Amino acid sequence: MADDKEEPVFGIDLETERLRKANKFIREIEEKVSDKKAFASLARRLPTLLLNSGLVLTIAYLMKRVKEEEGREGAKKPEELLLEFLTTRLKETGLLSENKDYMKDLDTLLDSTPDELSLMLDEALASAEALKIITEAKLGPGEGG
Repeated sequence: MADDKEEPVFGIDLETERLRKANKFIREIEEKVSDKKAFASLARRLPTLLLNSGLVLTIAYLMKRVKEEEGREGAKKPEELLLEFLTTRLKETGLLSENKDYMKDLDTLLDSTPDELSLMLDEALASAEALKIITEAKLGPGEGG
């Protein structure tokens, strides 16, 4: 019976999926990132940033950094890529609604219940850990690593 599939093991398949998404993201952005060392360094620190500051402040910080760089030509800055990664992962899991506006994402986070925020933080943290692992494997540890 070649069509029979094994019953998924809880946790393992979800972690594998996060690693696959992170790997796909790194492959897509390798040529878009302006500073690979800075990106790798920030990606390495992202889980700690989420743990220490929480999801809302981390998203707001990344948005602030993107805003500061607005209007500059060239490759995307590390903060913009990480903001894109986090919000995309939350949208893919259905925790954030589909839109292309980071301000709406921030409004959604600010209007969320503590339970909703906790679920979003858990997913963002697990996805950030996966991104950290893949980034270190493909781009190196970054600055100070």
